[in-house]
Formats: sequence, C-alpha cells, structure tokens
Amino acid sequence: MGKVEMMDSMLRQAFRLAYFIHGDREFAVRIATAAMSKLNATAVAQDRRYYYKPGGRSQAPGSKVIKPRTKVSLSQPHLLQRLVYVESDPYERQEEQRPNAVIAEESLIKRHIKHLINIALMRNSFHVTLGVSRLLYNYTTAESIEIYDLIMQDPDRAKDDAYWRERKARLMRELKERFGQSLAIVRGPHGEERFQTREDSARYLELVKQCLQMFTPWDTPCPLPGEGPAPGKIEALTFRGSDPDEEHQIEVARMHAVIHPDCHERLVAGLGLESPTRRLEIPKFFHTSGRGPGDGPQGDREDAEEPTESELDRMRREIDDQSARRKRPPPSRLRVLVDGAERAGLALDRKSEARFEVEEGSKLIEVRTAREEGGLLLAVHVLCYDDAAPTAGPSRFSTELNGGQKIFFTISPLRQLHEEGGASVFGVSVVVSYGEAHPLHALQRAWRRLAPYLLRVWRPQRWAEERVRRYSLAIILIAVGALSAVWLLIVRERTSRQTQVARHKEPVTVASPVPSSPPPSATISPHIHDPRMAPSPPSTSGPALKTTRGVLRREAGSASASLIEVKKICVELTGDRQVDPAIIDHLNRSLQASQRWTTVTSDKADALLSLVGGADEREVSVRLVNQEGKTLWPRAGRDRGREYGVTAEEAARVVADLLADVRELERRRRVH
Repeated sequence: MGKVEMMDSMLRQAFRLAYFIHGDREFAVRIATAAMSKLNATAVAQDRRYYYKPGGRSQAPGSKVIKPRTKVSLSQPHLLQRLVYVESDPYERQEEQRPNAVIAEESLIKRHIKHLINIALMRNSFHVTLGVSRLLYNYTTAESIEIYDLIMQDPDRAKDDAYWRERKARLMRELKERFGQSLAIVRGPHGEERFQTREDSARYLELVKQCLQMFTPWDTPCPLPGEGPAPGKIEALTFRGSDPDEEHQIEVARMHAVIHPDCHERLVAGLGLESPTRRLEIPKFFHTSGRGPGDGPQGDREDAEEPTESELDRMRREIDDQSARRKRPPPSRLRVLVDGAERAGLALDRKSEARFEVEEGSKLIEVRTAREEGGLLLAVHVLCYDDAAPTAGPSRFSTELNGGQKIFFTISPLRQLHEEGGASVFGVSVVVSYGEAHPLHALQRAWRRLAPYLLRVWRPQRWAEERVRRYSLAIILIAVGALSAVWLLIVRERTSRQTQVARHKEPVTVASPVPSSPPPSATISPHIHDPRMAPSPPSTSGPALKTTRGVLRREAGSASASLIEVKKICVELTGDRQVDPAIIDHLNRSLQASQRWTTVTSDKADALLSLVGGADEREVSVRLVNQEGKTLWPRAGRDRGREYGVTAEEAARVVADLLADVRELERRRRVH
C-alpha cells in the first residue's frame, strides 16, 4: 500500500469514528483533519528500553526480581484513534456548555464510554480491565481480579485490593471532571462509591456493544483461540521475554480482549462469571433530552459513515497546507500547551528549554508558534502513563522539523507530585527543548543570546579604553576562527557525502544461489489445527520466484541481512497460481503493527516475503528470502513453514510465527 493510499485509509477510519461520536459530517471532517495533522507531528520514542519493579501483591519488599513494564507504545493507527478522541472533546464540551443545552441520552452514553476507554488506554491493560469491569459493568473487585489474571497469564503481576480501589477512585474523578453535574455519585454496599445508574440499562445494550466495537484498538485481531468460553491458557496474551519493548503488542492484544464485546463475553464465560449483558450499568445523566435508542428519527447514519471524495480531497489539502507551513524556519518564540492551555514558552534567542509538571490524566503536549505567527503546530507528544515507577530514568521523544531542527520531549516516570485535599496527586515532570541541526544555525542562536549581555557590559562610552578594545579584538578573532573551523567541517562532510554517493551510484544485482536443501514448508490449513503435519517443500525455481527470481536489487557494498537484522520487508506474490491479493494488504498491516518491521518496495527491502499460491486460492505458502536468494524463514530443520489462509487473522499468525523465531534467535544470541 502506497503512502497516499495509506493516508486515505487512515483518514476514512478517523472520519468514521468521529462521525459515530458526533453524527455531524462537518465535525467529522474537522476532527479527522486535525487528528491526522497532529499524527504527522507526533514525536517518536528515542530510547524505550528500561525496566521497572512491579508493585503487585506478589512483589516482596526489597525483592531484586525485575519485570518488564506494561506501558504501551502505540502504533500509528492507535495514536490516530486516540487523537480523534482528544479532538472530539472541544466539540462535545462546546455543545454541553451552551445555555439550556439538552443533549440526547444516546450521545452522552457514547461520550461517556469513549472517555472511559480513552483514559484507560492512556495507561495500560490493568486500567482497561478496571474501567470496563468495574465502571461500565458492575463486576465485583474479586471478579475483576480474576479477569485481569486471565488476560495477564502471570499471577506474579497481580495488584492488591487497595490498588484497585485507589485506581478506581482516580478514574471516577476524571469522569466526574469531564461530565461535571451531569453525573451523580452515590454510595452502595460497604460504602463503595459508584455513579448513579439507570434502571433500564439493558435497553442500551446494543448501543454499548456498538460503542465498544468502534473503540476497540484499530486493526487488532482477536487474541482468543477457537470459539466459545476462553480457555485458562491463552498463548497470544502470554509474555515470556525480557525486553520491555516486546510486550507492547501483547498489551494491545490484552486491551482488545477486554474492550471488544465478543472477546470480553468469552473471557467472563471462561471464568464462569455472569454474562456482561446482565451486569451492564449505564450512568444516569441529568440535563438530557431523555431520548433513547430508537426514539425519534436517526437520520441516514448508516449511509453517511464514509467520507465523500470531495471531503477526502478537502482533508488532504488542509493536511498538505499544514505540512507546507511547517517547512518555514521556526520563529524566535514558541509556546508549549498541555490540553490546549499554555504552560510554558521557549524564547529561542534566550533559552531553548522549558520545564514543568503535568498531572496524571493530561492527554496531549503541543509545541506551537506564537499567536502572531498563526499558532502553527510544530510538534505533539501523546501522553501515556505507567502504573508503576520504572527504576531507570526518563523517556525521550523527538520530532524533526523540515529544516532539520528537533524538538525533544523528556518525560519522567509517573510519581507523586503533591498532596491535595488529603489525596495524593500523581503526574510526570516534562522537559521540552529545542535543538538546531546545523552547526552554523546553533552558533547564530548562541551569538544572539550573548549579544545583549555584551552590550550591557560594554557600554559605548567605554570603547575608548585600550583594555576593552583588546578584549573585543580577541573575542572577534576567536569567533572568526570558530566560524572558519565549523565551515571547514561542513565542506569536508559535504565532500565526503558526494564521494560516497558517487561510489554507490552503480547498482549491483546480487546473484541468486539456489539452496541445495531448501527448508521444509509444512502445511497447516485454516481448518486443521495440528501444527506437526508433513512438510511440503516450496519450489525454489521456475514460476515460484518468477517475479524477483529470489533477488533484491541493492546498492553496491550492502551486506545480505540475517533473519535478526531484517528491518524492511517487501511482501510480494510469486508464482502462477491464483491467490486473493488481499493477503498482501493484511500482511503489510500486521508487519507494521508488530513495530519491528516496516514494509517497503523491493528495491529498498532487506528481505522479500514471498507468497506462493497453494492448491486452493484461499491458501498461500510463505517464505522470507534475503537479497542473495537465501531462505531466512522458515528456518532449516524446523517445522515452521506453513500454508496460511488469506484472512487478516491468518496474516497475523504469519507475523506472530516469524516474530517467535526471531525472538528465539535473539535469546540464543544473548545466552551465548
């Protein structure tokens, strides 16, 4: 899928979600456009590899056991989904704050569930389980602990009752802050605080299911095997590694299992708990129209969910305009905003760093130009929070501007900031800094900062003094020398780059040796679940590799990548048999979602994921081949080669099997 097609696909998803929330096409266009523009300016993590000691009930004081964190690093589709939630809030509040505003009950229910899911997704699968099981449904704390233990597949990472109560109170406060007087809190049995609920909550069951389906993390397959009640052992939710970055995909799968209504029902059925349909509790909203689902006209909602071509074109133009404006050099003053409120400023002529604290629950940090410059968005950081403090230092994220400058966000671990009303207020410390990419530009800014100081110290009337003249001359000579040295370095660097380009202009085609003993390709169809079927070796010549002949064209001097070193993959159909081409799109999505590989064209790829049609066009044999024509995967001597189906779920299995072999190789490398 090309860059334009991918952007259009994501814009359609964002439009559908925004329209589902608001039911207004104009709002949906604005929200999708703003969310996509912010996605293009979102900072990326520079170093996420740190560990923490989880604070579960099994963690003994002073224990030296180090567990991987459960903080989630979101992929682009999931970030866009969260940005749609954030961009929807101002439109919702504007409508709710109008004098004598009366909002339809259905709209407030959607907004309530959306906000609950969003503030839980900001954290991790524990908060998602807590929000869905305790605040949307009325499962007890003990029952919710069972659900969380099932999706974690690790009893050592359980949370104690006090932590459940404290975190539930935090989520309720954030919901109360969002909806204000529209929600009322009552005390239930044992003094437990809950929102006052509607007696006819079951009436909204279908609406709630529709909301949960829309708010489930995008493009995530169901992690539960088979059908019916979930088993006690769920391989797709089990984490066995030591690298915390590897758990991100599993955390998203856990969130899917809890949010998606069908998966959630299978989870509770596997534990023998009462069905969610009997535990649903919808809050009672005040100042609403009282209209429920099916009461009155709904409009052409089903026919209006997709954007028209003119709406897509309008969104593309606005996004391109934002990108073009970002190409201009940044002005001397920048503003730093948290959830739309200005928190700090960067006067680049005087300082290039701002420090402040952000309370837990804040969603977005933006860096914009000054108002007189049009308030152009330059960089965005979407906040996520760990539920336990890591032992190492802060995380760093950066966005590179079109001129090469960088804006850095340094986020400390979640910690207690202060006490307020007898309760602990948690949050993070933030450092936003600006850096010039070009040495001359950095020197210019340093000179601008120094110049006012020099003018204050060396007043004009003192220039007659001989000593001042000497000092001035010395400083000027030093500055000229420094500028000359920097310029010399730049000239040498450019000359070196031109030489390297000249050396690599001539492409080389690497010969494709035919393996003397190709690895087996065992057959597993979607209808057969035995992973140990007899091998079915793929052909290594002829039609099977007609498209690329097992060769990826690379620049001269590039080394052939091993399985661990592969980062860029091209997915391609080879052979003469008919295969549903949708498998390419499914595999591209799954590879991108893995956050380990990117999909590129064959001339830029480290390896080719070759798809050969089987006896049935609904099945395909998969091999990963490097630029020398060597089969990297399935690995020789292993019963890993399989025939897969052409569905999204089967594509996810391909990537999961490939990732499992890569992790095993990495583990062996660390051991040896």
